[in-house]
Amino acid sequence: WKVEIIERSGEYVQSGLPAFRISSSADISESAARKLSAAIDIGPERTHAQDIGFGVRQLVDVALRALSPSLNDPTTALEALNGIERILFAWKELDPPDQPFAACNGVVIGAQMTDAEMSELAFSQI
Repeated sequence: WKVEIIERSGEYVQSGLPAFRISSSADISESAARKLSAAIDIGPERTHAQDIGFGVRQLVDVALRALSPSLNDPTTALEALNGIERILFAWKELDPPDQPFAACNGVVIGAQMTDAEMSELAFSQI
């Protein structure tokens, strides 16, 4: 069987909607279904540890506020951009796997943020 995680880390998941899709010609066991459900942690807030885009989004917000005419604080904006740069360099070093990873005797495919999506998040609004 194959499991596809529908939303990537940090995305909003509506209560009652599925978090992943299972496609297979064989039925999945109740034990494997419980393991998959336990592997997904859904909480009320995004976290930096689980969602690298969250930190980028926060720094973009700081830079935007710092560049607004009401604040006009270029030093803070520059520090926020430096922080974004550090995150992007660390993110590129992570080298996410090109291949799905095995779990519970099946295959799990998680949504990965692309380079274009990360660039859009980091720089489009600034």
